[in-house]
Amino acid sequence: MAWAWLYPAGMMMIWSLVILTGWLTAASAVVGIMYGYDKWRASRDGWRVSERALHIGELMGGWPGALIAGRWLRHKTYKRSFRLIRAFCIIINLLIIAGVIAFVYV
Repeated sequence: MAWAWLYPAGMMMIWSLVILTGWLTAASAVVGIMYGYDKWRASRDGWRVSERALHIGELMGGWPGALIAGRWLRHKTYKRSFRLIRAFCIIINLLIIAGVIAFVYV
């Protein structure tokens, strides 16, 4: 607990969850907007958001927004390679979140 001297243990735990939740919510909103924009551009045969950019957004914590937007918009649900990389991004994120929680709570 590197920051334990700053806050009582309970406050540190609460703030770490607040920050984590805020980050995931903001990243999910951004990635959801990216999916919506990509779907809109796909329907108009315009320049699209690259798959690499979408995956970077997922890796940065936007995977909940990617899952929700993908299902809601029916976008990026067919291509198997894209789905596999998205699953990998989700697994990596969950491992990072578990590591952060273990660091803060243990």
